[in-house]
Amino acid sequence: MTLLLVADPGGHLFELAGLRAVWSRFSRAWVTVRASDVETLLPDERVIFAHGHTRRSLTNLVRNSLLAVRIVRRLRPAVVMTTGAALSVPFAWAGRLFGARVVYIECSGRVGISMSCRLIAPVADRLYVQWPEVVSQAPKARYAGTIFLSRR
Repeated sequence: MTLLLVADPGGHLFELAGLRAVWSRFSRAWVTVRASDVETLLPDERVIFAHGHTRRSLTNLVRNSLLAVRIVRRLRPAVVMTTGAALSVPFAWAGRLFGARVVYIECSGRVGISMSCRLIAPVADRLYVQWPEVVSQAPKARYAGTIFLSRR
C-alpha cells in the first residue's frame, strides 16, 4: 500500500510525523510546503514541495489543486492521510477522484471543526478528532485519543 501524507508545515506536520508507528511500515510520500521544520521532522523521507503560503491564497489553492491532480495521478496512493490545513483540501479531493481512501485527523490545537475539516469531510472515509466533545460536531467524526497523549 502507498500512503500520501499531506500537511502544512508547523503543528500539522508535527502531528502527522508523530504518527510514525502508523505510517512507517508503508511505502509513502509526503507533501508539504518548504519550511525549516521539514528536514528535521522528515529526514530521509520522500518529500514533494507544494506552493505556499496556503492560507487564504486563491492563487496557491489553484496551483496546489493542479499539483494534487498530477501527484495523485502519478503516485496512485491507496490512502491520502492528512492533519490539515489548507494544503490538504485539494489533495483529499484529488485522492478521492482517483480512488484513494481519505483519512483526515483534526489538529489537536483545534477544539472544534476547522474549515479544512468541513471541506474534506464529504470525501473522507475516516475523520478523527482529538477531543471527545468534538465528535458531535461532525457526522463522521470518531475519537480515538490524541496523537501526543496516547501510548505508543
